Amino acid sequence: MKSKLADNMVRKVKTGKRAPAYMKIADEIQNDVSQRDLKKNDRIGSQREFIEEFNVSSITIESALRELQERGVVYRVQGRGTFVAGPQESMPPKTVRIGVVGHVHTNWDSNVYARDIFQSVESYARESGCYVRFIEQESDYARLIDDSEVDGLVIITPSAEALEASGLVPGKHAYVVIGADYGNHPCVTVDNESMTHMALGHIADLGHRDIALLTDPLSSWDTRHRWDAYLKFYAEYKWVIRPEWVLHLDGWLIQGEEEEERVFEHFFGMRKPTAILAMGSFVASDLIRIVEARGLSVPEDVSIIGLDLPPFGTPRRDELTTVLQPTFDIGYRAMQIIGEQISQEATSRKVILPCSLRVGNTMRSYDFMKEHVNSNTNTEVVK
Repeated sequence: MKSKLADNMVRKVKTGKRAPAYMKIADEIQNDVSQRDLKKNDRIGSQREFIEEFNVSSITIESALRELQERGVVYRVQGRGTFVAGPQESMPPKTVRIGVVGHVHTNWDSNVYARDIFQSVESYARESGCYVRFIEQESDYARLIDDSEVDGLVIITPSAEALEASGLVPGKHAYVVIGADYGNHPCVTVDNESMTHMALGHIADLGHRDIALLTDPLSSWDTRHRWDAYLKFYAEYKWVIRPEWVLHLDGWLIQGEEEEERVFEHFFGMRKPTAILAMGSFVASDLIRIVEARGLSVPEDVSIIGLDLPPFGTPRRDELTTVLQPTFDIGYRAMQIIGEQISQEATSRKVILPCSLRVGNTMRSYDFMKEHVNSNTNTEVVK
């Protein structure tokens, strides 16, 4: 006999694209409950068991179980597991629903920025009792709110074009942008100028003047503003920018032997820099790997400083000198702003968070490096 649970409406986000992973998992769990004809209060598993079964992240399973709670299919007991629900255990209709758009299908092993933000969003949701729905990237953001799919939106690093076409109106819609500041749109971001000056100031304090720059694509909002800060810093110090020591990548990674060789030759083909600022979470780690594979030592031959942390398991990640974004705070503050907007405590808000310098062992003073070079017969620095 067909269970009543099978008649529960399966609500999907109307993106016009493939459903997010958590929605597919929620559907599969609901179908399993129906086919097994489980009764109210029967245990169907724990979060850890579902993570192992579906081989996905805890964030994906958390979203799937929250979706099933909203449908009235399950209820959860901390420390015991997930159980088949009855009508009274379904999510109250007034529960606030917040959509999180962007980076849903990212690689969690590499995208440390999005992972930290998602974890902070989930942390806020657990504390406040709101429901979070992770949504694929799309441009019709306003419709999600107008059609009551969600009460508010957190939008992670959208393009200016997507936000312009979104239909979102500050004060009318509850939303906040993460990682970009586009005029009057409410946002949470970091002080990219201060971040860049902090990195360059640390390099200068160590006595370096021959400083190279490697960046992510300038199409990115934050990279473009970091580049502007770089130009401003050099103008303030009256330093000359050497074109041969500036390289803007076309992508977010240094991929393939040909591109690796191009990057190395660009910086070390003639007069090599003593320090390199890598403006990106991936490129700092890639650069260390490339120069060390070609016989140079970091920091004895060249010092490297990054902006943000590279992925887990990458070379010298735990040793990298870098300027860190408060990624957990970014997501948490964004959720607070949405809550204030929904409760009409605020119509719009802009938050710019400070960054911090983490000193590792990939940077050394110029004097130290000069002594190392002079004692190494295989290396020569031309000054």
